[in-house]
Amino acid sequence: MIEAEAVALLARYTTQTRSVEIRPGAWKYLEVEVLLDGEPVGRYTRNYPSLFDTFVPFVQADGSVYALYSRKYTATRLMRLPTCEDIGGEESSAVGFCPTGYYVPYRPDRGLTGDWGFVSGCIWGDDSSWKVQYLDLSGAGRGQIVRDERFGYLELPGRTALKEAVKLDLYHAGDNRGEIEFITRRAFSLKKGRFAEAYGDYDND
Repeated sequence: MIEAEAVALLARYTTQTRSVEIRPGAWKYLEVEVLLDGEPVGRYTRNYPSLFDTFVPFVQADGSVYALYSRKYTATRLMRLPTCEDIGGEESSAVGFCPTGYYVPYRPDRGLTGDWGFVSGCIWGDDSSWKVQYLDLSGAGRGQIVRDERFGYLELPGRTALKEAVKLDLYHAGDNRGEIEFITRRAFSLKKGRFAEAYGDYDND
């Protein structure tokens, strides 16, 4: 499948949401309906009041279509499309990584065929900024996701979508460097004359 075909296919999938009150005084959940060409094909309930960008369909080289999604706000799961079947992924954790967005590049001319991608979000309790982590999706067909922190504590600028913060113009499959560019957030203290290790950490000095 060429890139243009993949883009057209994925654009056919959209979502619409409805707020659901669980109990008085608690945050509301979301009922998320998955649409294909504007027609409902599935739904799930997310235990958080905001969807962010946590339903993202992607394709792989064999033409299979999946979606990364988060029905529990501390876990990333895999959905097979168009059946909307949950096929595996992370389990919810009280101290898990809370996803806010996904990006799975597909550019076969550069060797990008949906086998890996990115997730933005925060470690539970550290919601001062969104961080970026790596997703190994080579086992997606078997319901497997492997997430790791190979980028370190990499913070996104405020109001910047994950896809906009990742630049792959330098990436080529045949290049053993596999270079990726990121737009990141850093804070510099004019008084202290140095960059912060993490945003806002000067208060700890």
